[in-house]
Amino acid sequence: AVQSILHAISKGWSWLGRPSQQLNALWVDWERSSVANFSFRRRRLVLGGQEVTPGSIGWMHARGVPLADQLDTIEREMRAIHAEILVVDSVALACGGNAIDQEVANRFYNALNKLSKTVILIAHTNRAEDDRMPFGSIFWNAGIHGRSWFLKRHSEPDSDEVNVGFYIRKVIDGRRPKDF
Repeated sequence: AVQSILHAISKGWSWLGRPSQQLNALWVDWERSSVANFSFRRRRLVLGGQEVTPGSIGWMHARGVPLADQLDTIEREMRAIHAEILVVDSVALACGGNAIDQEVANRFYNALNKLSKTVILIAHTNRAEDDRMPFGSIFWNAGIHGRSWFLKRHSEPDSDEVNVGFYIRKVIDGRRPKDF
């Protein structure tokens, strides 16, 4: 779903009926070890009839280094492709420690706040966890400045359809948007 959102934004297209501004993004990946794996997902968008703009979504392998320790490199990569959006995949690996610890969450968010960019955080949760906050820690919610949306998907076994919902979790300024 995140790649689909980024693809729409890179074109300035609406996504799920929501308008977007045309912006580039950098996907920093703590999970996949090659751009080929990431490109496989992007090719599925092309096969679905959506043209992918070259350079609109950059990819960088994080090599296991915590986000806070490679912020200069991330900023340099974002400048190189004129990216206004950073995708962190996945937060648990990017934070550089025990995700439940306050110090780890604070260090992670302090680094992100230095970027002054829109950030999409992918924080995988399991079915047993309270999905209102990643990792069950209030510190992950407290560190968010601006708006926080939670994406939840559901699919039936052996189905080609996926239902996706967006739920607002936190609003600092302004009115609370409707979930959709």
